[in-house]
Amino acid sequence: MLLIGHLLKSLFRAFFKITLAALVTGGLAAEGALGLAYLYGFGWPPTRLIVILAIAIGVLGAYAAGLTTLLQEALRAALTVEHGVVRGVEEEIAGVGGKRRAVAARR
Repeated sequence: MLLIGHLLKSLFRAFFKITLAALVTGGLAAEGALGLAYLYGFGWPPTRLIVILAIAIGVLGAYAAGLTTLLQEALRAALTVEHGVVRGVEEEIAGVGGKRRAVAARR
């Protein structure tokens, strides 16, 4: 049950981090595209083509941020598993060494 709880916690944390990163980055990218279009003289309100381009830039920014966050969370999970395995092996080795000492002390 502990493993399932840990996996669910990691899954929800990763999902919300990915969603937040994608929304923030996509919004900032689209806003930046609209701001640059206004700055370089396309006027306000923007034309339909400028809006379509801003949406495309926002979607690409959100995609890039989501994938980057996904990779970060996958690496974090892999490192957590690796540390757990190392800790378990170290405990096993310490346990075996303690048993050998106890057997040698009995003889």
